[in-house]
Amino acid sequence: MQSPPSGFGNSIFTNMNHVLHNCKNQSILRLMRYASPWIIWTLWKNRNKSLFEGDVSISNSIVQKAFEDCNHWLSSQDPKTQSEDTKKEMKWIPPPWNELKCNIGVAWSSKTQLAGVSWVVRNDTGEVLLHSRRSYSQVHSNFEAKLKRWEWALESMDKLHVDRVTFGASSHDIIKAMNKPGEWPALRGHLDALLDLTLDKPHWYMAMELRQCNTGANEIAKSVITGLRWQSYVAKGPPQWLHYLFDSELIHQRSRCLSPL
Repeated sequence: MQSPPSGFGNSIFTNMNHVLHNCKNQSILRLMRYASPWIIWTLWKNRNKSLFEGDVSISNSIVQKAFEDCNHWLSSQDPKTQSEDTKKEMKWIPPPWNELKCNIGVAWSSKTQLAGVSWVVRNDTGEVLLHSRRSYSQVHSNFEAKLKRWEWALESMDKLHVDRVTFGASSHDIIKAMNKPGEWPALRGHLDALLDLTLDKPHWYMAMELRQCNTGANEIAKSVITGLRWQSYVAKGPPQWLHYLFDSELIHQRSRCLSPL
């Protein structure tokens, strides 16, 4: 549940207003928007169970139950539409056995000239090993933001000594140019620094990934813009506020999302 820029305060009414207002916020994932009231309802039921039955659930099970109830409710509203959405839903695809995958995300605001970039490293089982977010100011175009995304991901993997990894992103032109720079002379000047980072990295691969399959990394990057989270960091595991998303992709990891170049 996305918190206000300054965090939740002492006023229950203000906090509830923020949560319910987020139900109409189109910049937030659809499931997160609809799940917010269900999280509140599940918390209330858990509170009653704690008081009257002495039965306390841990927070992860509360959130899981809320999302399950939300999904059931959505299905009951329009089963046909929900079924079609499920068929169209595409999930992250894992790397080959015993290798790693680094999904990279980006968000850019033309109004503030602010860019958020991110990367998420997962193993072949879908377990998130590390993730990172970084903010950049004075970024004048979406293309420049995409370059910042690649630069941050490649530099990070180099410094972390990750020698065997597939980079998954939704930037078709940059991936094409990095794989075959001779065919993209117009972009060569922009990519020289990126290409230098890939030298002596025979097991670094660049793959085009559909945007629907790159949701986790993009949401982390977007939090710089929508949540005013400017602090840059590298951390183990997934971010707690997106734990449910990465867990769901861990369960459905056999779906195929990579688009051939």
